[in-house]
Amino acid sequence: MSNETLKSIDAIIGRINTHKEYSERLTNEYLNALMREANKHSTVMEVEAGKSLGKKRLEQIARNALYSFRKARALLVSEGFQVSVFASLGQILEPAGHPYYGFRRDVRGVSHRAGDIEFPEAARVPYLVKNLVDFLNEELNVHPVLRAISAHLSFVSIHPYEDSNGRGARVIQNFALEQRRYPPAVIPADEREKYIQVLNPAVKSWLVHRSSYPMLHNDEVSFYDYVESKVLHAAQLLEKRLLEHRSFEVTFPYNWGYPHSDLRKSLPALQRRLSSRYGSNLIMHYEPKRNRSSSSLIISGNIGVQEIEGELKEHFSGKIPPKYHIIPLIDFRKQ
Repeated sequence: MSNETLKSIDAIIGRINTHKEYSERLTNEYLNALMREANKHSTVMEVEAGKSLGKKRLEQIARNALYSFRKARALLVSEGFQVSVFASLGQILEPAGHPYYGFRRDVRGVSHRAGDIEFPEAARVPYLVKNLVDFLNEELNVHPVLRAISAHLSFVSIHPYEDSNGRGARVIQNFALEQRRYPPAVIPADEREKYIQVLNPAVKSWLVHRSSYPMLHNDEVSFYDYVESKVLHAAQLLEKRLLEHRSFEVTFPYNWGYPHSDLRKSLPALQRRLSSRYGSNLIMHYEPKRNRSSSSLIISGNIGVQEIEGELKEHFSGKIPPKYHIIPLIDFRKQ
């Protein structure tokens, strides 16, 4: 595990959560978009082995799986981490492969293995799930990202369902991140082999050593590092999108002492300067109010309040000092 990676994630999340210029609605929208992306890739990873089924059948499987992801998340949002919720997720995520409420059952002559990995016997699963639920619900001094990855690894190692254990682990991990306002770990479908390469040794190590954070072995550390890197990438993407879509309304009262006709004429020069300094994606437009009590300048892009104040001061240099109010907008350029 890399403390530097966690510090980088926390620095980004800190800026997002404390910077008043970020729109909470935009943050939620982008978090939801990232969650959809994570679920899409998770689905593709699961159906990758079934390419021989044909394109239409695979598309139907993917649609059903995405619907199941939404249903599973809705249950977690409503009920939180409970043993009864975990007992429901298997049937929700894979009703064909795990067609009943509860955890997998012992079947004579059938062992629960994946390659050379042998999972705990079915009789122990409820006990192990209860321990995981307690871990997730206790107020431990564990970093939110490490808490989520621990849940992922523990869940796969317990293997509580007949099928869909990987999807279940990723749903639980990303909901644990969502609880703490962290973005999901988006594991691209084209990294399926890499994901398995770091996951399987970590699971074997967990089963042998019965590890728990912070006492981890090398193979487990490699898995933590991999998932941490995905959370960091998602956080960087989230901040980039939010920075590009910050929006402000600059309101000028009509009695401010500067002709509004002159203000409007000067805007193209202001637009050119702002675009050259803050990027060509910056958008600005003028909105006179119908009641003629004021006019507004809407500015959207990778710019903040201090930068706007500095640019307006420079723009009106030598003229009557402008009176204005800068208000961060919540629902401008809704994505």
